[in-house]
Amino acid sequence: MVFFFSCFISLIQKVKMSFEDDFNHLKIQLKDVRSATNNFGDKPIGTGGFGKVYKGELFLAERRHIVAFKRLDRKFGQGDTEFWKEIMMLSKLRHENLVSLLHFCNDDAERIIVYEYASRGSLDRYLGDASLTWTQRLQICHGAACGLNYLHDPNKTQQRILHRDIKSSNILLDENWNAKVSDFGLSKIGPANQPHTYLISNVIGTPGYCDPLYWEVGLLSKESDVYSFGVVLFEVMCGRLCYEFHNGRLISILVNMWKKCYDEKRLDDIIYLDLKEQIDEESLKTFSAIANRCLNRERRERPTMVEIIEELEVALQQQNLHQDKPTIVKRPTSYKSKEEFHHLQIQLKYITSATDNFNLDKLLGRGPFGPVYKGELELPVGRRSMVACKRLDRSLGRGNTEFWREIKMLSKYKHENLISLLHFCDESDERILVYEYATRGSLGRYLSDTDLTWTQRLKICIGVARALSYLHGPMENQKPVIHRDIKSAIILLDENWTPKVADFGMSKVGLPNEPQENIVGTIGYCDPSYWEIGFLSKESDVYSFGVVLFEVMCGRLCFEYGKGKKIGILVPKWKKYYEEKRLDDIIYHDLKEQMKYGSLNTFSTIAYRCLKKAREERPLIAEVMKELEIALEQQELFEKLTRIVDLVIPPLSYESQSHLLSLLSKGILVGDGKTWLSINSNGRTCEMISAIKCISADLLLHDTIENSRFSNVLKGVMHNGFRVEVRTQFLLPRITYAINLVFKHSGMDHGTHIPFKFKFDVETGYSNSCISRVREDGWLMIELCQFTSHILEHDFKIEFLPLFRISSSTIQYFFEGIEFRPVEYCEK
Repeated sequence: MVFFFSCFISLIQKVKMSFEDDFNHLKIQLKDVRSATNNFGDKPIGTGGFGKVYKGELFLAERRHIVAFKRLDRKFGQGDTEFWKEIMMLSKLRHENLVSLLHFCNDDAERIIVYEYASRGSLDRYLGDASLTWTQRLQICHGAACGLNYLHDPNKTQQRILHRDIKSSNILLDENWNAKVSDFGLSKIGPANQPHTYLISNVIGTPGYCDPLYWEVGLLSKESDVYSFGVVLFEVMCGRLCYEFHNGRLISILVNMWKKCYDEKRLDDIIYLDLKEQIDEESLKTFSAIANRCLNRERRERPTMVEIIEELEVALQQQNLHQDKPTIVKRPTSYKSKEEFHHLQIQLKYITSATDNFNLDKLLGRGPFGPVYKGELELPVGRRSMVACKRLDRSLGRGNTEFWREIKMLSKYKHENLISLLHFCDESDERILVYEYATRGSLGRYLSDTDLTWTQRLKICIGVARALSYLHGPMENQKPVIHRDIKSAIILLDENWTPKVADFGMSKVGLPNEPQENIVGTIGYCDPSYWEIGFLSKESDVYSFGVVLFEVMCGRLCFEYGKGKKIGILVPKWKKYYEEKRLDDIIYHDLKEQMKYGSLNTFSTIAYRCLKKAREERPLIAEVMKELEIALEQQELFEKLTRIVDLVIPPLSYESQSHLLSLLSKGILVGDGKTWLSINSNGRTCEMISAIKCISADLLLHDTIENSRFSNVLKGVMHNGFRVEVRTQFLLPRITYAINLVFKHSGMDHGTHIPFKFKFDVETGYSNSCISRVREDGWLMIELCQFTSHILEHDFKIEFLPLFRISSSTIQYFFEGIEFRPVEYCEK
C-alpha cells in the first residue's frame, strides 16, 4: 500500500513538471518582477477577484515595455487552479480584443501573471465621462463583442470558452481606446458540440451582470455571457454602473428598471445626459434593441455574439452617417449645462488649495456620493469663505447623472432650509460640488446631545418640514420634488441651528404614478410601500421624516449597530410603545423634564401618523408642519409660564414638571392677581381676566363673593349697561376659543334670566340671542362668540346694554370676568 501511494505521488509530480514545461518559455524570475514593481512598493493600479495589479517596466525583446503584473492574493478565494487556468487559456488564445499574456512567475508561494499594459484602465472608469463620445463607445462595444465571439468559437476550432464574468471592469482599454477582454480565471472550457447547457453547482459571477437562469438554477451556456454583455451595453448607454452602493454595500440593481424603461419607450429617462445630443436616433434604436434582446429571460430569445457584432456595426454606420450631415452640429448636454451654470463654475486649483489637496485633516465625512471636505475658499473676485466640497467617488455607483441633477436642483430650488450650492467643478476627471458650510454638521450628531433642548429640536424639525413642504409644492413654474433619502444625516445645521436639507443626488422631480424599479434610500428610514413594491410618492418622504421625528424625541438613531453593521431597526418598537402609551420608556431621558405634556402629545401624535403603513393614512407635509408649529407654541407657552411662576399669587412652589402641570390644571392667579390661567389635559390654555380689570360701568362696585377665583368681583344692578375692554396673554395660535361672560345674579330664575344684549366694537347691531348655562362651579356662563386664535395676545372691546329698560329692577349681578376657553372643552 505504501509502495502504491509513493508511486502515485511520483506520477503526480511528473505530470506537474511536464505541465509547467509546456509554458516554460513564458516563465520569468521573481527578482525581475520585484525590480519592475519596486518590490510591490508602488501603489496598485487596481484590485480584482484575483488580487492586486501593479504597473511596471520590464525588459522584453531587447527593449523595455510597460506591463501589468497581477499578483495572486489567496484571501480573495482564488488559487493555483485559477492561476494555471488563465495561463493555459491565454497562451493558446490570440485576438486583438483579448488581453495578451506575456509572462508568469510561480517562484516560491508567489503566483504572478504578466499582461500587456492597457494604459487607460477599465471601461467602468469612463461610463460617466462626458469626453467619451457615443462613437467611441460604439467602437469599444464592437471590439469587446469581437473578443467574446472569438472565445465562443476560437480559431474556428471545436473548443468553446465561456467567460462567466463579463462586466465593464473586465474590459480594458489601451492608448487608442481598443477594447481588451480580460480576467479568465473563472472561465469554463468545453467542446463546441456539447449540449448547449452546463449544470454548475458552484455558481460564480457578479450580481447585476449574472444571467438570472445561471444565478438561480446553475444552468450555464454561451447565452450567459450574452446576458452579461447586454448589461454592459446598457451601462455604456446610461453612463453608469448597473448597481448602486451605499455605506460599502449593494443597495440597488438597475437592470430591471432599464428594461422597463425600454419596454415603455422611455429611454430618454435613462440615457446618459451627456450623450443625448450626440446620438443619432436610428443608431440609438439599433443599439438599444440589441442590448434589450441580450437581457431576455429566455435564452433562446437572446442573440448570438455574431448577431450582436452585426447590429453594433449597423449602429456605428448610422452614427457615422449622422455625423457626416453638414447641417447638424450637436454637442454634449454637459457643455450646455456648463454654459447655463457658468456663473457657478470654478477651477480645480481653487478647491485643491482650499482643501490642502484633499488632506484627510480636512475630511468632514463620507456619503453615498463621496467624501466631503472642509476648506476656506479664496477666489480672485470675492471674499474668503468657509465651504464644504463634496467630491464624486465613482466607485460608490454615482456619476455625472447625480452630479448634474444636484446642480440643476439646487440652482432652481431656493429656500432658507435647503443647503445652498455655491460652485461646482468638472475639470479633468473631477466632479466636485461646493456648498455653504454648515458649521455644526448633521443633526445625527446631536440626537443624544443634552445641550440640544426640546425647543431647539422642535425648531429644527419645523425648518425641515418647511423645506419638504417647499419641495413637495414649489412655485407654479417648478415641478414637485421627492427627496427619497430623508434622514438625520442629511439634515445639516448652521451656526444658529437652522436646519438645511442636503443631498439631492437621489431626488425625483415630478410625481411618478407607477412603481419604480430603481429603489433607493436608507434602510430604517425608507417607506415600506416604496421599499417592497417600488411605489414612490410624496408620502414616502413623510414616512422618512416621521422616523427622524422619533429619532429627535428618543435621542438616538433609528437603528442599532453591532460589529460595525446594522443589527436592528427600532422603528417598529417605537410605534409599539406609542400605541401602548409607553412613550416614557423611549423618550430621551434628558428631555423629559423639559417637555410640556401638550407639546409632547402633539409632536408624538403627528410623528406616529407619519409612520402609518397605508400611505393614504399619512398626513401631508403641510399638516405635519402645522402640528409641529403647534407643539412649539405649546412648549414656548409652557416655558413662558414657568418664567412667570415667581409672579404667581400666592407664590407657587413645585417639585417637578408633573407637579407643576397638576397645579396648572387646577388653575393659578398670575401677574397682578387679575388673570386666572389653567391648562387642560391636552395642553390647551384657558384664560380668564377679572371683571375688575376689564369691565367698566358707573353703577358696578367692587365686592367679594364666595367661590370666586378672584379676590373681588363687580356687583350692581343692570340699568345703564357696561363696557368690556380685554386683552389676552396666553392663548395658543390655531386654537378655536369661545369668549364667555362669567357672572351670577340674585334673581329667582337662576338659569334663564338673560337681561343683556351686546355687540363687539367692529359690529353695528346688537345681539340678544344669549343662552346661559350653569357651570360646574355654580357660576353662569354666556357664550358671546367663537374665534380662532393666531397669536398669544388679542384685544376685544364689547358693549353691553340692558335688554329691557326696567329702572325699578332690584336684581343684583355679580361679574367674575371674561373667559377664553378652548371650544372642544366647553361644557355641554
